[in-house]
Amino acid sequence: MSPLYLETIELKEAWKHVDGILASYDEIILKSHAVRRKFEKKLVENMKSALKSAEIPYKKVIRGGGRVFVQLENVGLALTSLRRIFGLSWLAPTHRLETTKLEDILRFCKENYEKWIPEGKTFAVRTKRVGVKEYNSLELARQVGKVIDREVNLKSPDIELFVEARGSETYIYSQKFNGPGGLPLGTQGSVVALISGGIDSPVAAWMLMKRGATIIALYAHSGISRDSFMRFIDVMKVLKDWHAGEQIRVFVYRESYDVSLLKPDEIKYAYILERRMMLRVANALAERLGAKAIVTGEDLGQVSSQTLDNIATIDEASRLPVLRPLIGMNKLEIVELAKEIGTYEISIKRVPPECGTLPICVKKPATKAKIEKIKEIERRLGVEKALERALLSLEDVTKFVLR
Repeated sequence: MSPLYLETIELKEAWKHVDGILASYDEIILKSHAVRRKFEKKLVENMKSALKSAEIPYKKVIRGGGRVFVQLENVGLALTSLRRIFGLSWLAPTHRLETTKLEDILRFCKENYEKWIPEGKTFAVRTKRVGVKEYNSLELARQVGKVIDREVNLKSPDIELFVEARGSETYIYSQKFNGPGGLPLGTQGSVVALISGGIDSPVAAWMLMKRGATIIALYAHSGISRDSFMRFIDVMKVLKDWHAGEQIRVFVYRESYDVSLLKPDEIKYAYILERRMMLRVANALAERLGAKAIVTGEDLGQVSSQTLDNIATIDEASRLPVLRPLIGMNKLEIVELAKEIGTYEISIKRVPPECGTLPICVKKPATKAKIEKIKEIERRLGVEKALERALLSLEDVTKFVLR
């Protein structure tokens, strides 16, 4: 399996000139009939949208029985785009025969197997039959195997040849590429995602996208460094490529508390105060745009500020549910996923450190912030006026991502 976010896909020569791409979806099949049809329709819409955005022409799209077939010529380029479609579990360049007659299938396999299976390589035939046929899956596999003059190895073959007889058509493929799985984007409403441009928060947003939610990105900008903001924009460009079928929205705000008003013994609470302000701004943005939850990239215990005590204190400022999909992951798991989805190399670019809109990053933040203490500080700093300033500074910067 290769990383999902690739600019090019290496196709074996034998599978560069085929009839199109066969894609599989799995989780959608578990839904009720009505929900499944709705999700299948949205899945196909998202696939078409991705191809249109990449300017890849296609002739037709056929769905049903846990499969989608896309008839087109530029298979390699199309795979690059379609592997980023949530809901798809795998994709394969495929030959499509407009028949399921055994003799026609055997004739095609006999004429082409030398291209698929080089001499000296072992093979196994894996078959699937859908609908009433003159043969069962086992018999189909046996008959196809007989016309291929290569050594069979059912347990550990060099090459697997898949033959699926479905309805009135047969699909023959070998090279499979993994998809992201999950649910089609746009089937689960929208969330406001707090994204910094670092490693964790883009992964958290991606994980909600995988569950079918569209994202509205929100970035808290200190104004210290334009490089930090541009890193965020570059991360969002990658996430946009995953957001096929739905418009992505991107916002930034620049105003918050005046931390110079904090007493020396209160500096340790600056991060908590900032996170609570982020949630307030996110809630206001969500109300404007109809989002149903907030998502953040926090991971329990990864840094001293991300403790259960602090998380509870931070969440008290939010009316909407705060989702933390990374909460039980370790840093290595998050890094691997960031590499898989294409944000890692951008996220590790050296930029001046930012802590939201704060002009400083606190070296020793409080680990057990009490809500009563935080509210006392907020009253003195003027939380309502600070929120007003933050919302007045809120700006839609989607255009920078769509360029």
